[in-house]
Parts: sequence; C-alpha cells; structure tokens
Amino acid sequence: MPRYYLHITVLRHPCPHCGHILERRGKWFMMAGRYTCSGCSTKMQMRYEMKVKLFDAAQEPGVAHLLRSISVFRLVLRHSL
Repeated sequence: MPRYYLHITVLRHPCPHCGHILERRGKWFMMAGRYTCSGCSTKMQMRYEMKVKLFDAAQEPGVAHLLRSISVFRLVLRHSL
C-alpha cells in the first residue's frame, strides 16, 4: 500500500504511444481504470502492474529516472522502425 504522501503527490506517466505526459495526483492513479491520452486520443487501460511501477518509481528517484529513460527509448525505437 502506498504511503499517504503519494496520494497527494503529483505523479507523471508517459503515454506509450505518443510520449505525452499525464500528470495527476497519486490518488487519481489509484482510482483510475482507464483514461484517454490528451496527446493522441488513445484509450489507455491502467493495469495494476503499471500502477505499482508508477508508485514504486515515485518513492525511488533513481528508478523513476530509469523508467523515463526506458519509455523514451521505446518511443524512439517504435518511430524508427
């Protein structure tokens, strides 16, 4: 279970399709099951595993940087194929 401060902390999640950053408080991420990306209008499903990674990354700054790097790498790789 995430710590209380993560409920009010603004978390960032990049769209896997366009890279647009969704910024919401942790409580929103806990409650959300689906959302539509405002960058590319793709309907996204918020799976439990993704939420766990997002909250874990918010607690460990080094992991957050690593996850952002992986997301950018996937985006560049997808567009280069």
